[in-house]
Amino acid sequence: MKITIMSEVFHQALGDVVRAVSTRTPMPVLTGVHLVATEEGLTLVGSDSDLIITRELPAEAGRLDVEKPGAIVLPARYLAEIVKKLSGPIHLQLIDDTTADIRCGEIKTKLKGFPSDDYPKLPVMEESETLQLDASQWMEMLKQTVFAVSKSEAKPVLTGVHISMGEGRLKSVATDSHRLAYRETMIDQQIEWACIVPYQAIGELIKLWDGKTEAVEVAMNEHHIHCRLGETSLYSRLIDGKYPNVSGLIPEGGETLVKMETKQLLKGVDRACLFAGEWKNHNVYITIHDGRMKLSSAATQLGNIQESQKIMEIEGTEEMKMTLDGKYLMEALRSVKEETVTLQFGGIMKPVVIRPEGNAAHLQLISPVRAY
Repeated sequence: MKITIMSEVFHQALGDVVRAVSTRTPMPVLTGVHLVATEEGLTLVGSDSDLIITRELPAEAGRLDVEKPGAIVLPARYLAEIVKKLSGPIHLQLIDDTTADIRCGEIKTKLKGFPSDDYPKLPVMEESETLQLDASQWMEMLKQTVFAVSKSEAKPVLTGVHISMGEGRLKSVATDSHRLAYRETMIDQQIEWACIVPYQAIGELIKLWDGKTEAVEVAMNEHHIHCRLGETSLYSRLIDGKYPNVSGLIPEGGETLVKMETKQLLKGVDRACLFAGEWKNHNVYITIHDGRMKLSSAATQLGNIQESQKIMEIEGTEEMKMTLDGKYLMEALRSVKEETVTLQFGGIMKPVVIRPEGNAAHLQLISPVRAY
């Protein structure tokens, strides 16, 4: 293997794949980045066995020149740090199957790694159907749901986002049993499948997307999901198990419906959370009275805060009291892109449903908490 690659190109590609590399692994070879050079270009692979990120760099004059094909696994941490501190063309050549010579100007580095054959193979996705999606639209769906997954391993299926496809609808759902985030969109492909994707993989996919406008290709088999975005691919092992049927959790109607300005309400909840930290559920007290919504919180040793906001519209019972997890409420409101939002209250200990105005394909549900 003998290549010449510009430092900024190498650095950017390494920055993508090292996201998947773990220093805590029983397989030492997985602490490295797999470099595979062919006549067509260079492929970089990082993996922790559950998550795999690859980046393909095509051979291009002035950016990447492959003089001799070959492959090696080099320590991710040291390779990334070395490349980060170099500027200009980098010449990388194998001394043997476990050692690379890296040169840039007058700087010479010898780096030991692992044989390429020791690195695990990529998952085979040949038999899976591929879904073509608008990247921006899908990433928005994922961002509007992933925050609601459970952070507890007690119920592994709840630590991922349930993604399903059928009848021309793509759905994304996440819940930790105390709240629920739901988003769907219509697409023109008639593929049917469902899977549970770990939240870590969703988070990395959103970071890799970073505003790119090209389409994303999504494929799935029994054990893995594969997302390809331009030259970058992400493979993730799926979570085994049956996801709960959440459709029955969403109430049809409520005692009180209030319409609020999204940003104003979000800022109010943020301020109310100032004194909510002493409570396990970040208690924020909500009172609806005389056409206004009062938000408040209190800390025993510090003090309290309260404010009143005008309700734009109200239907049903005009008097209501409830305590919600302020952190959950903020995250739900942050996911809303629309200027106004409707909150549906079913009763003092019944879930609150939050719906963006004019967008029936997106909702958030939050269970109330006891104030004592």
